[in-house]
Amino acid sequence: MVEARYRQIADELRGQIDDGTLQPGDKLTEKELAERHGVSTNTVKEALRELKRGGLVTTLPKVGTIIAKPVKPFTSTLSHVDLAGEGAVGKGFGGGEGKAWVLEAATQERVATVGPLRVEMTKASKRLAAKLDTAPNAQLVSRIQQRYIDDVPNSIQTSYFSLRLAMEKAPLLLEAEDIEDGTVLYLHNLGREQAWYEDEITARQPTPDELEFFGLSKDSLAVLEVIRTAYDQNDVPFRLAVTVSAPGRNVFRILGGDVPPRIRELEEHDSDPTGEGKTAV
Repeated sequence: MVEARYRQIADELRGQIDDGTLQPGDKLTEKELAERHGVSTNTVKEALRELKRGGLVTTLPKVGTIIAKPVKPFTSTLSHVDLAGEGAVGKGFGGGEGKAWVLEAATQERVATVGPLRVEMTKASKRLAAKLDTAPNAQLVSRIQQRYIDDVPNSIQTSYFSLRLAMEKAPLLLEAEDIEDGTVLYLHNLGREQAWYEDEITARQPTPDELEFFGLSKDSLAVLEVIRTAYDQNDVPFRLAVTVSAPGRNVFRILGGDVPPRIRELEEHDSDPTGEGKTAV
């Protein structure tokens, strides 16, 4: 299959940004790019839109489209530490989800936002079935949301629940609307307390949809998947959250031991991803 022309142009510009040919603040002119590549300005606009989704270019009033400053990685705490403040439920309600994710962004003077929530019915794959201790092909409810940091696509989070749980006890899981208190507190109030969770981190090649959302090239670095399985007070898995993070835009903290409050209260981190206990992706 022949790659779309706008993607070829986007990949060429991305390469020039990576090798330093194009520097932050350099202006990109649609007419000039169209003439250089022998395409219409509409094709160039599509290429620039893809770069904008990836945070590589930005458009300024009365200036036009310029090369953006490098995206500063966002730090999420995955370990067993309460970050959601008063009213957080579940032992060690870590970062990366819901209000804790929003709070952690605010602590770093960043702005966390989400796209429209999408709810789908899906059959459990072998992997999902094993995580949720259910039968393969069992009906699950998936709640899918695209997430942004400072308006730049950052991650995609999909949470899975059994259809039976949603039908019998938690009908709000079936509605394509955010649950005001968050799903953890909602289920807690219905008698399913999050007692603990397990995180697994894997790397894989991005899907076509992920390439498009994150504004990545087809030869992009791998995305990172954080697979969180939450267990209730009876040690039964009842919630699975899969978060796919864009490469180069995230740092994950994992803390251990008797962590002092000054560390739990996340201070602004610099973009150097080499600190102990942090992983940049």
